[in-house]
Amino acid sequence: MITFDPLRSVLKERNLSANKLYTEGIITTNVATSINNDKPISFDNLEKICRYLDIPIEKANKIVED
Repeated sequence: MITFDPLRSVLKERNLSANKLYTEGIITTNVATSINNDKPISFDNLEKICRYLDIPIEKANKIVED
């Protein structure tokens, strides 16, 4: 299972949220909802987020045991 806890931590540190990424036009509402609920998103969306935040992909997600 993939979790976006690392991404949410980065967003929190920067006083941002997945919904703020939506309002900035980086992702759609569906992607924001998926991040908030640890549902899969495309690599294209993950790349957009990482580029916008200037972070490596490892700081955006983590694989955890089910």
